[in-house]
Amino acid sequence: MAGRQLLLRLEELGSSLKPWQVLERLRRDFPADLCRAAVSLHESRLAARAKFGEQAAVMFFDSEALQMASGAPVATHRASRFVEGEPVADVTCGIGGDCLALARRGP
Repeated sequence: MAGRQLLLRLEELGSSLKPWQVLERLRRDFPADLCRAAVSLHESRLAARAKFGEQAAVMFFDSEALQMASGAPVATHRASRFVEGEPVADVTCGIGGDCLALARRGP
């Protein structure tokens, strides 16, 4: 539960503060290691908007995984190549960019 509260607080602080100021405020109420992880996730989610749009706000990944992820246009193209109504398994072990496009494509 603390993680969810921390991410909500991070959203409330917005981008008006410098990173060190954000960490300083968060550390008043949360453990330092949890704060670092939350800030890292938050920064990755902001960067991920270019690939995943608003859906990035609820995804979990680190910057390395994000760099390797298929962007929405590529994933949508890949998803369009499968026959509709047939089962598909995404076993590529990524963060789910292709899987999200397959889900949007529908059965």
